[in-house]
Amino acid sequence: MRWGDARLLYSSALCVVACGAPERTDARSPVERGVSLRDEGRLIEAAATLEPAAAAGDRTAILALAETHILRGHHAAAVALLEPRLQQDAADADAAGLHAKALDGAGKPDLAVRAYARRLALVPRDAVAAARLAALLVQQREYVRAGQVAEAGLALHPADPALQIQAARALLGRGRLPQALDAARRSTELAPLLPEAWLILADVHLVAGEAAKAEAALTRCLELDPQHADALRKLGTLLVETGEAKRAATVLLRAVRVAPASAPAWNALAAARHKEQDFDGALQALDQAVAAAPDEPGLHRNRAEIALDAGRPDVALMGALAAREALRKRRAGDDELATADDLVLRSIVVGRLADHHCRHDRDAAALQRAVDRELQVHGLAASPEQQARAGEAGLAHARAATAYCPQPAKAAP
Repeated sequence: MRWGDARLLYSSALCVVACGAPERTDARSPVERGVSLRDEGRLIEAAATLEPAAAAGDRTAILALAETHILRGHHAAAVALLEPRLQQDAADADAAGLHAKALDGAGKPDLAVRAYARRLALVPRDAVAAARLAALLVQQREYVRAGQVAEAGLALHPADPALQIQAARALLGRGRLPQALDAARRSTELAPLLPEAWLILADVHLVAGEAAKAEAALTRCLELDPQHADALRKLGTLLVETGEAKRAATVLLRAVRVAPASAPAWNALAAARHKEQDFDGALQALDQAVAAAPDEPGLHRNRAEIALDAGRPDVALMGALAAREALRKRRAGDDELATADDLVLRSIVVGRLADHHCRHDRDAAALQRAVDRELQVHGLAASPEQQARAGEAGLAHARAATAYCPQPAKAAP
């Protein structure tokens, strides 16, 4: 190569470096770019890229944007986007499937049931939709229909463990224990590494009263998923019932750490602490349970009963009144309301008994008048015989309450 040629080649190389390589243009459409961004997990950019085409009515963009909304947890936005599409074309199977997922994620189970049913009518072989529809129906206690959905799905997908699990749940809900056990065992055979398969097997054994087998299944579930909140709660509850309160409390502490908003887990922890005579700890756990589910009358009732055992009739009365109010909101039956009224009566009688004992007051008539006044304040009435029975039933509670008698002031030196 001559020097001049080399110099020319060198100059050309410098120009490439200085001027930069030719710009590469992205030949993809906005929808293609949006889908690519979504698949890369860049959901905010994907949504911004897809929105103009979706607003213009592009079907692919609408579906891609809806799926992006679902991935972002914006289920209501996905529902709003998909409903006009389904009004335009009710046979759009892809839109129907996303619509069902969006309603499900938005916490609208009744609408989700209908949406999954529509998806299955369009795509009968959708095993995922069938399993989820059956699960929602089990939650709604529509066990017969749930079983029908699961069995129809299994006819097409006999080795699908999710459908097998829901078939077992539907059978369990109908009280058909042998068949439920067969289905649950089949699910563990199909998916031995799936925690939910072992959980349904444990549920069947629990209903059958087979504690040791239930514990073994729950233990296996937790080996596969140590943070499984339902398995932790159920194992803790089982241990309480079998008299292993200390071990139960340890397991249930794990449960509430995993699911701090789970009222059932806090309630189970309260039961474990109650068994250990840790009344303060039990009441603290129930405070958390009530905070998570303030309208659940059973939690208020449990709080009242434990407070009585703890010698705290004042706290028991608040719990009993809250239980009665929650039952009234639910329009509960007369029997449930009568039970709540009895708890209010016992709390009042125990409180007045303890108060009279602390004051060394032996005036029985005065005690009855005090009880009558307090009952009247809370809209109740009870005969002297009913009050006497409540006093006899709560005598141990009244003795426990005397531990909180005010101490007499010390005389000044």
